[in-house]
Amino acid sequence: MASRVHDWPENALMGAFIGGLKPELASEVSVYKPKMYIEAVDIARLHNDHLEAVKEGRSTTESADSSWKKQPWMEAGLTLGMTN
Repeated sequence: MASRVHDWPENALMGAFIGGLKPELASEVSVYKPKMYIEAVDIARLHNDHLEAVKEGRSTTESADSSWKKQPWMEAGLTLGMTN
């Protein structure tokens, strides 16, 4: 989506992206309160992979752990906008 629009603020990109997700994914992404569009995309992908694995009866622990480690925004030291 970000490649299709230009000069949109980050919060507008995220709002449009999250608004277009399946309800079960949208609620999961919103829980993490991402501050960047790429964070929202990565969280949605991770949860979608998890939901697909559960539907297929596959283990999700190993793939989820490796998915989180591969995210570029995490490697750059950025964090999700979660509140304690």
